[in-house]
Amino acid sequence: MIGSFHNGSRYRGFTCTGPGLIVAVNVVFAVSKVDSAVVTNGGEKMKKFAVLLAVALMATLIAGCGGKVPIKVTNDLGAWNIHEIYISPSSEPGWGNNLITDVMEPGDDFTSMVTADNYDIKLIDEDGDEYVQYLVEVGADGFSWNVELEDMI
Repeated sequence: MIGSFHNGSRYRGFTCTGPGLIVAVNVVFAVSKVDSAVVTNGGEKMKKFAVLLAVALMATLIAGCGGKVPIKVTNDLGAWNIHEIYISPSSEPGWGNNLITDVMEPGDDFTSMVTADNYDIKLIDEDGDEYVQYLVEVGADGFSWNVELEDMI
């Protein structure tokens, strides 16, 4: 699962798991080594090779994290912080792990990249109040939820 957490325009974190990530990390390491060689050798062939490796990195990231669509949650609870977010395929019996490590203040948003499917989404605010949507159909365009107090169960 891929996820990112934003506070206004400030980037707070990003995770991407999957087989493509290991390859991507290896390509990043290779590009950094070639970049050093370009600086020390100054050769035009090395510069072209570094560009090709950078393109390979982008392709690897797309392949490793591709096929995903966004579920975006925005905290529109006024003065209340969100402390937990759970997103689980509707076909699964449990909620799984809390997806956030930082508190979502009002105006913050969280995006999790998932495969298109039906999902259950649960949020818990600072008072332990729950906000739940069941059987959310997440299609090719993803899903966005601006959580408001009226959504409390």
